[in-house]
Amino acid sequence: MTATAGRSARPAAVASGEHHALYTEVRAALGGGAAPAAAMVAAVLRDPDAPAELVALAQAVRLGLPLADAAAGVATGDPALDLLVRALAVAEVTGAGTLAAVDQALAAAADAAETARRLRVKTAQARGTAQVLTVLPIAAWLLFCGLDRTLLAFYATPAGVATGLIALALAGAGRAWAARLVARGARGAQRADALAARPAPRDLRRAATLALPALLVAGFGLGPLAGLGAAAVLALIGARRAPATADLSAGGAAETVELVAVALASGLSPVAAVGVVAPLAPPAARVTLDAAARRLRAGEPADAAFADGGLAPLGAVLAAGERWGAPAEPALRRLAAELRATRRAAAEESAERVQLALVFPTTLLTLPAFTVGVVPPLLWSAFTGAGG
Repeated sequence: MTATAGRSARPAAVASGEHHALYTEVRAALGGGAAPAAAMVAAVLRDPDAPAELVALAQAVRLGLPLADAAAGVATGDPALDLLVRALAVAEVTGAGTLAAVDQALAAAADAAETARRLRVKTAQARGTAQVLTVLPIAAWLLFCGLDRTLLAFYATPAGVATGLIALALAGAGRAWAARLVARGARGAQRADALAARPAPRDLRRAATLALPALLVAGFGLGPLAGLGAAAVLALIGARRAPATADLSAGGAAETVELVAVALASGLSPVAAVGVVAPLAPPAARVTLDAAARRLRAGEPADAAFADGGLAPLGAVLAAGERWGAPAEPALRRLAAELRATRRAAAEESAERVQLALVFPTTLLTLPAFTVGVVPPLLWSAFTGAGG
């Protein structure tokens, strides 16, 4: 508790796989007979590296907040820690399956840590390339100015000021574009999640509606090039995507499947398990689970109940278990592992594409920045020297 103030400075998103001591403490407490809420509170408040969000949640639970309410609003920035709290809440509500809940969170943390390691390896070259491309124009300019300091006089002229500003703008834009590409590559796993929100498609009709009049008016009034430029600008504005209804990083398909497996491990029927998990699942899954729970209670088969949304594989596994009278829990754990493997593969594929994508900021911005920053002062020095 005394370390809470110090923890608040830690970033919200903590890399998964950093809290094995916390998981071990929770598991030991559960093995010693502690209730899920008590085990979670004791482990979190003993861990000096626990995220501030989780510490605040543990303190609220210690003061009387039900663990189920805490799980419904948990958002530590670490999916594995969120899963731990949610799984413990499911185990507390169902009255069993606490050790299985911790084991699921441990497996999720190990998988997330492995994915993070692979991404660091896959994007290392891309990040290095982006840094080199940022430094190269500056280093070349410093080298030439160091060899011939008379070049600095060029920047006292209007042409020097203009080219200097243009070079800086191009270099900065190239750096920002490259950094954005690298960051996008690192988010490949989130985009592959079946529950992740998708951006709205580009509005091409609106783009054409804005671009065509601009092309005609500016083209006839100012000339073809001006018309094309105005049309291109308005087309880009008109084709902008509408904001997504949810954060693209939202998801949690694998975590939701694991929570249903924890509920089934306590002996609940699939109908009851889905109903228990619905309010405790990741936010992106709750609407789908609520609708499926209503359909299951109405007598629909599980595959039909989950046909809408991103959890159709969960419904297929539950339906197969019902048809053959087989326990669905082992199959759900395998399904969660497959979903995580799919996210990991998507992240690696996205990271591999970054190298190719970096060609565009290099060609369109970084190399022109190098040219604009280095060539004009050299030409100016040559001509002024010849004239002198």
